[in-house]
Amino acid sequence: MAPADNKLHPIAVSLVDAAHMLAIAPRTLRKWSRERRLPSARLGSRLVFRISDLHKFLDQNLKR
Repeated sequence: MAPADNKLHPIAVSLVDAAHMLAIAPRTLRKWSRERRLPSARLGSRLVFRISDLHKFLDQNLKR
């Protein structure tokens, strides 16, 4: 049996972190969220994005 990985792996990231992952401005990502181009959720006053949604968005929007 492999040793247990005790690190927590986040399933969601903040607006700033998500924007950094997509290499866009946080303002642009906030706009896309309002336009429902990318799913997001509110945790209190914070806007957060699921990492899986960011990957899916990139897969669908990157030109190969």
